[in-house]
Amino acid sequence: MARGGDNGCLLVVDDDPEISTAIADYFQRHGYDVDTAWRFSDARAFLSTNGYDALITDINLPDGSGFDLLPLCTRWTGCRAIVISGQMDGDMAARAFEMGACAALSKPLSLRALREALQPQPSPTP
Repeated sequence: MARGGDNGCLLVVDDDPEISTAIADYFQRHGYDVDTAWRFSDARAFLSTNGYDALITDINLPDGSGFDLLPLCTRWTGCRAIVISGQMDGDMAARAFEMGACAALSKPLSLRALREALQPQPSPTP
């Protein structure tokens, strides 16, 4: 799916431009191709026209919920989804995992933890 980045292509969705820019800059420095969206509608448009290796999305967006983006991410095999929120609680995290997210992280974010969450997990040995 990677368009130009050595490590893959990400979509970062957060309505706070400082957060989305910080995440995008960090991953670009680590060899990823990154698109950013500040609104649900823009993210949905990106997901409908581009392939991604991962989606990093805030849950609370001005015009929708990041939860509603998770099913769009599953269109591509291997696309990993991470949800982030300043109000993350156990119920939100459980819902994210039920919807296929590989991680649910609280803000303020550790960019290193975010990057580690994107790493594929080893398959269990039989």
